[in-house]
Amino acid sequence: MTTNEITLRASVPGDAAALAEINNAIYPDNPLTGEAVAARDRDRERAGPSGRWVAVLDGQVVGQGMFFQSGYEYAPGRFRVWVGVRPEARRRGIGAALFDRALAGLAPHAPQVLRAQVRADQRAGLAFLARHGFQEVMRQQESVLDVAAFDPAPYAGLDERLAAEGITIRTLAELESDAERDRKLYDLEWALFQDTPGVDTSTRRPFDEWVANEINNPRLPHDGYFIALDGSRYIGLTHFWDRSAAQGPTAFAIGLTAVLPDYRRRGIATALKVRSIRYAQAVGCPTIRTASEEHNAPMLTLNTRLGFIRLPAWITADRTVG
Repeated sequence: MTTNEITLRASVPGDAAALAEINNAIYPDNPLTGEAVAARDRDRERAGPSGRWVAVLDGQVVGQGMFFQSGYEYAPGRFRVWVGVRPEARRRGIGAALFDRALAGLAPHAPQVLRAQVRADQRAGLAFLARHGFQEVMRQQESVLDVAAFDPAPYAGLDERLAAEGITIRTLAELESDAERDRKLYDLEWALFQDTPGVDTSTRRPFDEWVANEINNPRLPHDGYFIALDGSRYIGLTHFWDRSAAQGPTAFAIGLTAVLPDYRRRGIATALKVRSIRYAQAVGCPTIRTASEEHNAPMLTLNTRLGFIRLPAWITADRTVG
């Protein structure tokens, strides 16, 4: 790079591969492909308003700035923002310019809170957020499991013991004949989120939007979505999001694992996760990633017991608008 010819423009679908390269330059141990970027973009379009701009330096896309709404922690006035610049292109004001452009694009949507995430080992990212008025509100401990190395033997008989207590585990696909399946899951997931450690409350999406964003999302494998039942009552769940590209190896991230309070400390969450790991083994998934709020000791303990290895935490930071 020998000149300073920097331009900003709206992102186009053809940028996907370059956007993946930016991510991979910043987080080489958590790589994306262009196909995975496109899949995430489709998720964001389902969730609400979004926008992205890129910085081009000497003909190369070297940075991106974007806003979007989260399908999981949705609130009308809360928006996620993310700015990323290739390390070799930093210290030229590109990040600040992209951030300002994203804010200008976001303004018509009446934002009240901006939310950003950065991994704890990214000093440049942490400094950027501090300079732009963000304050830490939560840390999530990310962990990864080597799927092939998992040994299910210590958990032999767990499903049978639970079955003797009336607790069974079925997949989303297996429950397709239940006419109330989606409504039961909608209510269960909302109840579980109210009791899951996090930053704050969210606004419940209308049922039809939730079905479109989650149940009908092509990145949600129905045979990798496990539901615990007490008779016909839905009492707990765990499920995957497929993080892989169409041509790449399957890679899963756990979206949520939780059990209703009255059913805890009976091994149900353990059984759900073991079933999900065995599924990942069966489909040839090399790794599973998950993240739990740093004070969620029961889930962190369970993950460790199952063999998950802790990675640097993800820091969530907020900035109030206005």
